[in-house]
Amino acid sequence: MDPKLGFNLYNLPGQSAKQKKKVPDKATDLIKLTDAQNKTNKNQTGVEYICGNCGKDVDLKLSDNVRCRYCGHRILYKKRTTAGMMYEAR
Repeated sequence: MDPKLGFNLYNLPGQSAKQKKKVPDKATDLIKLTDAQNKTNKNQTGVEYICGNCGKDVDLKLSDNVRCRYCGHRILYKKRTTAGMMYEAR
């Protein structure tokens, strides 16, 4: 199998290797990326999560990456709502 063929599987059609998206791994890159996303997505409402590593509150919107903005950890727990729920049991 040609190694170039395997590499091309990761490119989208019509996308060259130079246009490939960079996946940030460092926390500083993540903060810059999320700040840029927050500027474009101010009108969207987000859901609050708690980071499984550092315990800080993270607000995620629909288009955000599922990562902590502060430490880069990928395991997030959804916060409980404070609104009471009433069920009818029979």
